[in-house]
Amino acid sequence: MHKIDAPSLSLLVPLLDSGLMMHDNQSKQMAAQLMGNICSLTSDPSDLLPYMSILMPAIKNSLFDSVPEIRASAAKAMGSLAKGLGIENSLEMLGWLREFLNNKSIQSNERLGSAQGFAEIISAHGVQYFEVNVEEVVIRAADADGDIREAYRSVLLFLANSFD
Repeated sequence: MHKIDAPSLSLLVPLLDSGLMMHDNQSKQMAAQLMGNICSLTSDPSDLLPYMSILMPAIKNSLFDSVPEIRASAAKAMGSLAKGLGIENSLEMLGWLREFLNNKSIQSNERLGSAQGFAEIISAHGVQYFEVNVEEVVIRAADADGDIREAYRSVLLFLANSFD
């Protein structure tokens, strides 16, 4: 298997960004799947850090897509990136997802996408990281507000599927 080096990423990243922003569902899903595999294909996952400002808006956009398969691919891509780049580089993504999970005025697909992305990132960092975060998820899953309760119950649902 060939590895992708930093110069190759400079050619590949704009194509992935374009694919993630397309209106064609199949192109979006394929770009999200490739994005999810890119960490394992790069020689050094930290080579991706300079490109995160380009890729994250497109992945976030796909995470809120109305098509569940595209949301799932984008969430898996987030989880793979989080695993490859490490916990310290995942904290910003987790904070952003928490904001959406706690937002009472978002649409259902945004709530589900946030929950799925949150679950994938938690599971990407392993059981110890899961144990640190699961208490918050369980407490928020019993929240008095129905939207927040639904969001965190969705995280629990997706966590069950995200651990391999």
